[in-house]
Amino acid sequence: MEYRRFNVAVMMVLLYIFATPTYADLSNLKFSALLQESEIIVIAKAGEPVKGKDSARLEVIEMLKGTEVTPVIDIKWSAEIHDQRIQQRGVYLLFLSKHGGANYSGTQYGRSYWKLNKSADQKGSCGYFTAYTYPINTVIIKNTYLTRHESDNSKTQIICLEHVKKALIDFL
Repeated sequence: MEYRRFNVAVMMVLLYIFATPTYADLSNLKFSALLQESEIIVIAKAGEPVKGKDSARLEVIEMLKGTEVTPVIDIKWSAEIHDQRIQQRGVYLLFLSKHGGANYSGTQYGRSYWKLNKSADQKGSCGYFTAYTYPINTVIIKNTYLTRHESDNSKTQIICLEHVKKALIDFL
């Protein structure tokens, strides 16, 4: 009887160790490296996403880096549950690698698709922006490219699209 209890205890420990899900630990990435490693950087508009599809079709608004991009691009992602996806309509800043034709994928796992928000700021100092939530997004950006959201005296740091364009000039 004691042998059986021992076996049950060992099995429980083994199940706990090997059945626990593991998650990818994204290391820090310098913003300059993200800019340099991306073959193509575009601002694009996503339409209504299709549930269960491993890709999204986007309309290119502006090209920031790269050449010969088609007006409509397809972005593909893996079936992994943790892979970054485009699941909302809106405007995105995309850091991409080309895979032939109009097919693209993110340059860096989990950090390549930045949803842009339109600023309600009356001064017009930051048209489009995205929240900067380090260490959540694990992209290290110098303070010179960051600002505070002006509309509500928030402590949330943001990166304006204009600052991304300036960084492209500085790093490339």
